[in-house]
Amino acid sequence: MSNDNNSALRAEAVANGPQGRHLRPEFEACWHLKDLGVVSSLESFESEAWDLAESKINGGAKSPLVVVMDTPLDAGHPNLARNIDKALMRDFSVLYEGVFPTPSFDLSLQDFQKRLALVKVLPDPVPHNLTEAEIKALPNSEWGKMHPEISGDILRDLKDASFGRPGGDPQEEPSLAAKRRNFAKYVPGAHGTAVAGIIASIPAEMPVQSAVSFGETIKPSETVAVQLAYAGINPFARIVPISLTAAPYPDMVLGALNYISALKPDVIVVAAAWADGRDLAPQHDPDDPTWTLEQNEDDVDFSNDPALQVDSDIWEEVAQKLKDLSKVSTVVCAAGNVDAEQLVFPARLCAEDDNNIWAVTACDEVGEELSYSPPLNKEWRMIKTISTQLPRSDRGETVIDNFAYELAELRKEPSGYKTVTPRDLITLDPRGRQGYNPSSMPSLSGAEDEPLLEIGSLFSRFSGTSAATAVAGGLLSLAKMLHGNANTKGAVDPDVLFDLKQAMKFY
Repeated sequence: MSNDNNSALRAEAVANGPQGRHLRPEFEACWHLKDLGVVSSLESFESEAWDLAESKINGGAKSPLVVVMDTPLDAGHPNLARNIDKALMRDFSVLYEGVFPTPSFDLSLQDFQKRLALVKVLPDPVPHNLTEAEIKALPNSEWGKMHPEISGDILRDLKDASFGRPGGDPQEEPSLAAKRRNFAKYVPGAHGTAVAGIIASIPAEMPVQSAVSFGETIKPSETVAVQLAYAGINPFARIVPISLTAAPYPDMVLGALNYISALKPDVIVVAAAWADGRDLAPQHDPDDPTWTLEQNEDDVDFSNDPALQVDSDIWEEVAQKLKDLSKVSTVVCAAGNVDAEQLVFPARLCAEDDNNIWAVTACDEVGEELSYSPPLNKEWRMIKTISTQLPRSDRGETVIDNFAYELAELRKEPSGYKTVTPRDLITLDPRGRQGYNPSSMPSLSGAEDEPLLEIGSLFSRFSGTSAATAVAGGLLSLAKMLHGNANTKGAVDPDVLFDLKQAMKFY
């Protein structure tokens, strides 16, 4: 789409938009799939890429493994549940060595064998799902040959499988991990769900239960099947959620990265910023006249704080571990939502030559960088792709949301400043009353096969370089599946929108 056409689209939307504050013209929830070259039509959703990926899966190819390092996500979301690897997903927000949100006794035989293989090479297929007694009888000396950094923690989790359920062994004391797992509720977060939704959502059909109507006549509750026709960029990807807190400590991140190294994923998505200490210290010379904030001799020297120095050393380990992983897996990180040359950590590692980490910034459907996007440095490993535009008003730039006006006649195409696009990036939101778009309905039991009371809260708008990083992760996982069919590897063009054609150049 040309810039002229893009501008015309926005002007038409403003002129013809519905009257009312924050009301926007209708648009396809999956509009970005066409602009990214994933589908050729938003009516039929025809996609050569999806057809080829499906044929590969049917031919025995494995789904690409995509690790999402983020807040806990809603693994039971109807548009996501089938693509979540519940055997491998691990939560590090509870303990730094991690716990499995899904206990071993709740896994299928195939998934249990997958988890078991993390710490032990199975000489023969396990003929049945191991009993608690058999798990506890496994000698520790046979474990940890493959991944000594994580094997002890995972073996302990496997042996703790009986605790917290009827019939568990009351004679033994469960480990701290088992206690934390059984008393700390896994609460899905909005950010992690949104990131995974853009990458690997899959259309689903769910029963929706209507409320009893008490009008002139009582209308009983009905349950009808509803199509949730939302798809991510790569519906064939396998998501491994690696859960962290929103502001993780370095020990937590290092434990997660040690675990990820055992998975050997195809793509690692870090759609977040980790405060490694340098984000807290002054970034500029106090005598620099271009630095607008007051700096003086009272600025804190973090190197004199022993506790922060320890954290700094661990963050260095984190950086090195992520660099090592980037030589095996494709790693994409959010560049940050500040229009500044200094990128957030770990995205700033893209400026160093000893790794293959990529930073992702945000643009619209024609490649124009958004109001909050850090400037794209062509000397670094940076790409830009689709996200949602947000208002801004400062000395650098003015971006107006015309749809914030209540009266349609006030929403005019401006001159001298930019306007937001009427199309937001749409993704998934956790079920229930948590998330960016919480439900007004009371939560039910949370069972994946239980009827829903409404579907509007299952989806939400999403923005920032976090959303752009999720888009890049989805494109790269799809390109990974398609490689080998043509000689597409080449230099990525940082000046253009990062779409499927550009992603193919990675492989």
